[in-house]
Amino acid sequence: MTAAPPRAGHPGIQTSPGGGGAGDQLPPGLLVAGVAALTAVPVVDDKLQLIDMVCVAALPLVAGTIVRNRLLVLLTWAAGLWAVGQLYSDRANGLALTVSQPVVAAVTVLAIVPAFVHVSGGDFARMRLLLAGTGLGLAIGVAIGQGNAALTDPATWKFGLNVPISIVLLALTDLWWRRGRRLPSLLALGGICVLAYVTDQRSLAGVAVVTALLVARGPSRHRVRRSAVLVGLVVVVLAGGLFVQAAASGLLGERTTAQVAQFGSSPGTLLVNIRPEPFQQAYLVAQRPWTGWGSAPRMDGETYAESKQLLLDLGLVRRDIDDVWRYSEVPGVAAHSALMDSLGRAGVWAVPFWLLVLCLAGRAGAVAVGARSSPLVVLWTILLFWDALFSPMTGLFHVSLAAYLALAVTTLQPVRTTG
Repeated sequence: MTAAPPRAGHPGIQTSPGGGGAGDQLPPGLLVAGVAALTAVPVVDDKLQLIDMVCVAALPLVAGTIVRNRLLVLLTWAAGLWAVGQLYSDRANGLALTVSQPVVAAVTVLAIVPAFVHVSGGDFARMRLLLAGTGLGLAIGVAIGQGNAALTDPATWKFGLNVPISIVLLALTDLWWRRGRRLPSLLALGGICVLAYVTDQRSLAGVAVVTALLVARGPSRHRVRRSAVLVGLVVVVLAGGLFVQAAASGLLGERTTAQVAQFGSSPGTLLVNIRPEPFQQAYLVAQRPWTGWGSAPRMDGETYAESKQLLLDLGLVRRDIDDVWRYSEVPGVAAHSALMDSLGRAGVWAVPFWLLVLCLAGRAGAVAVGARSSPLVVLWTILLFWDALFSPMTGLFHVSLAAYLALAVTTLQPVRTTG
């Protein structure tokens, strides 16, 4: 994807060939501020934002953009299948039909992605401004919700502010990166690393370092080949080994060191004990693959015991599982994985959506690494894989997921919204 010359009157915004994005006439600051305001304003706390409602209402206006882009067509079908499948699952499990969190996530992703693609017109710079506004809005929402006192609490930054601020920084510095100026992005990655380390989010600090290493070299002259997947798997294995060694030596903080001491140095055993919930969800999916367990699962004691036995067979040594799971929001089910939680609640109807998400992310990340085209895409792709596998689908996860998918779509297949 080559850079187009800056548009007259807007030195910071480049338009793609054909242009035509709805955001083409908006000043950059107004575009960022508008998206931030829509993202920050809640309609239903921790469930629905104003940007969700606006994008759903705008679906008829962006229908043409959807039909002209095969990735958006696939995403629309997959998200629609997930939403309908969740409603069917609720009905099959004797639950009242309701607009549950999974249905909200599916429908809003289906609406936000084409809206962002349409407004950007497939343009590199306008998409970055939209994403900067989204990250800013998410950060403002956290700040307002937590209050001034909470902003001095490292936990607020670790679980609420670090990632949105990282998106803002990299989205804006991507504009310089596009023009061949790499220093702003590398400084941003350094700042993200320091902030994450200070607030005890060492995983994000590590992702920032890995991103800097992946994009620091010049662009590859060769296309990304299938062998890159094998290389990636080797890197993952080596990273797992380095993680264990670093944790054992105390470099990753007291908490991680204590976990290695308690659970052992095997990556598999560590994973089962630190994130046992996705494994339990896998067992539940196997029990009801077609009907799922509904948006508010009701698990009997026998099934709960069997799911816990699976974890024991896999090497679980924790003794606090019952105290955590039996008193969770949904007793007996405490999924810590957006992907597995979706499958557990909706069954196989959610599989096409998450399969498409992971494929889009993998391809977009590979393209960005191969071309050294966007630190934002590289860092956010790594975070997306982690969140899909090991983070809960709660709060406004769907907004950040939709924003990333819009970025992935325009990375892989820029669109023209006219002609």
